[in-house]
Amino acid sequence: MHINSAGIAPSHRTAVLHSVAIVEAVTASDLDLPTPCAGWTVADLLAHMTVQHRGFAASVRG
Repeated sequence: MHINSAGIAPSHRTAVLHSVAIVEAVTASDLDLPTPCAGWTVADLLAHMTVQHRGFAASVRG
């Protein structure tokens, strides 16, 4: 299945902007805290989100 990533770009932008507002509240002491994702810390989740956002941006650029 081919997904037209350009068609979902506005929704992705909205999600990223909302996540930025949440991530701005994270402090260094929060990074080792667990998340609802079993085995993931806040630092793990932030790293994963960053990689996924960069990958999506690259796919939109072609």
